[in-house]
Amino acid sequence: MNQSGIFRRVKPNVWQWTINGHNYSIKRYTNKGTADKVRIVHQQLKKAKFPNILPVIASDDPTAIVQPWASNVRAVKFNRMQERTKTLELLYKLHATNSDINWPEFGVFLPQYDLQLKWQDRLSKFKAKKEQIAQFLGVPAVDQLIIYAEQALKSMQLVKNKKTTILHGDVVHHNFLMTEKGKVYLIDFDLAAVGHAEDEIIMWMHRVLPHVDYNLPKLLEEQPLLQGFPKEQLLAIRYPNELLREWLYVDVIATQRKAAFIEELVAFTNVALSSWPKLWYDSGSLE
Repeated sequence: MNQSGIFRRVKPNVWQWTINGHNYSIKRYTNKGTADKVRIVHQQLKKAKFPNILPVIASDDPTAIVQPWASNVRAVKFNRMQERTKTLELLYKLHATNSDINWPEFGVFLPQYDLQLKWQDRLSKFKAKKEQIAQFLGVPAVDQLIIYAEQALKSMQLVKNKKTTILHGDVVHHNFLMTEKGKVYLIDFDLAAVGHAEDEIIMWMHRVLPHVDYNLPKLLEEQPLLQGFPKEQLLAIRYPNELLREWLYVDVIATQRKAAFIEELVAFTNVALSSWPKLWYDSGSLE
């Protein structure tokens, strides 16, 4: 990679590189294995003619991923039905690449995705910080979150299809970039893994449910692709994943932003907890 040009840091490990009138993004990893994984995923998706990724440009730095700078794009908004639909369609298209690519053979780079194990670990970390979180949220609310999480883990019936596929691993809204013409790109495959597509769709549902007032029947009705989703797996919706994750995130927030973040998170948690009994009922009544 030519080291000339102008570099502008946009994140701790991401730069915008301008050279010869062209803009590129450079993302550097401390772990070469992660960069190798991202390259392999892109190579395979390119072979499968998956059109919703940005190309990776050859670089002499094995820890860097260089791509064209995405201009005139924005993160999708999960509060818009059309954009929820586009992102869900894109995930189904990604998962369908297992008909062309034997993703498990790349196991040296792509770890196995185990949703229950991940959630058990998250709950353990949340319990370890119970007293600290209770200072802001209150003991009753913290206990309620723990009970919901424990009971959800017991009731989950993650019946798997026999075939596994690639999972993006981080279906947050800003990993879906929408162009002015409405095309959506999927970026940042850092957490890509091999697993069962249903697990990633559950994670997507967790992301979008706050934007439909936790109305699960409404979400299932508006999204045709979800109408064939295994009903028994909807029990995984009961796990308060977004809430536990955000409370664990508090520790990494910069001091000057922490108070405002916690204030918003308390309000977000209270709304979610008030909606959880109905969500719990809905996820079971649809079986």
